Amino acid sequence: MPRSATEYINSVRDGRTVYYRGKRVDDITTHPVISIAVRHAADLFDVKDRLYEDPNYGLISKYFRVPRNTNDLLERYKLIYEDTLRFDGLFNIVQAIGSDASSH
Repeated sequence: MPRSATEYINSVRDGRTVYYRGKRVDDITTHPVISIAVRHAADLFDVKDRLYEDPNYGLISKYFRVPRNTNDLLERYKLIYEDTLRFDGLFNIVQAIGSDASSH
């Protein structure tokens, strides 16, 4: 079952040690700067139709689908474009960056 935004936010309250500008952050979900990224990432979990059924891994984000042909690349472009519009021009750096380097 895919996680919700709330489940994602709760999952990052796991006791990890995080520092911001040399100071320890007790809770990244309430930090005035880091929480912006947390909320942005969480918003992705509430996007309908964000997942696809991978034959090896089950339901995963469409951002992690490895493009196999021209149509797959066009679908990836559309995904990034639509998510950027959905989030008022804020590019989805959380999944889009880095997943570009995913390959087999």
